[in-house]
Amino acid sequence: MILGLSLAPGMAVSQSKLNYGFKAGLNFSQFDGPLQSGETYRNNAGFHLGIVVKYFITDLFGVKGEFMYSQKGGQYRYEGPSALYLQQAIPPRLVRGNRFYEVDVSNDYIDIPVLGFVELGLVELSAGFNVGLLAGSAGGGQFEFTGTEPITNSLSLNLDHRYLSDEVGETVGTESVSIQIGNDQVTIPRQLGAYYEFSEKKSNRYRALDFGIVAGASLFINEGLFVGFRVNYGFSDVTHPQMDIDWSTFDGNYPSFNNDVDHQVSYQVSLGFSF
Repeated sequence: MILGLSLAPGMAVSQSKLNYGFKAGLNFSQFDGPLQSGETYRNNAGFHLGIVVKYFITDLFGVKGEFMYSQKGGQYRYEGPSALYLQQAIPPRLVRGNRFYEVDVSNDYIDIPVLGFVELGLVELSAGFNVGLLAGSAGGGQFEFTGTEPITNSLSLNLDHRYLSDEVGETVGTESVSIQIGNDQVTIPRQLGAYYEFSEKKSNRYRALDFGIVAGASLFINEGLFVGFRVNYGFSDVTHPQMDIDWSTFDGNYPSFNNDVDHQVSYQVSLGFSF
């Protein structure tokens, strides 16, 4: 009993070094990398939520780890000269013209950031690294095309992409639209999968692993409640080079690919509680 009483203060000190909590909030994400003529990247919005475990090395400094579900991605747009291979035509033919292609990509990650932190009064500053595991990847948007060689009527299609499961030439649903080529009328599916215009699928479009750095600050409203802001910058190329398409240049009947590096950038605003 005496031994137990003598150990109790030490145990209490040890336990007080650990701090647990949770957080949730919004992500504003986009891709960052070289752009070809006609290409643009824009932000999209998602959310994140998860748990936080902190260990105080001193009263002011420590390390923390998080286990988060986080929606990232971004909006990709291409507008300019392009082509469209009409596989349904008899015979199949390549039509050159102008393309508008816009897709909002939502990539779901399991993020595991590990950070060092320092507390300065009500403010906590933190920085470290993050490992992101891709759990889901989808996209939706609009595709419009007008042929000039030969001249065709305008075509408007929907994009419904499932980057982890779609196959080459895959479409969604049974609805279709028609395009006029001279005296011929060609029927095309209205909703296109992620790899509809690909000749082969060498891999999924987005890589399974992302690695980067994180830095941010939190303001404690009281002892437990806090609001935070964080920047997450990925060092990895999130797109596979053999699946990073270039809509302005075609190799035969199919679009070419870029061998560039696209980073994932995410800005997070959180509300959390620690206890």
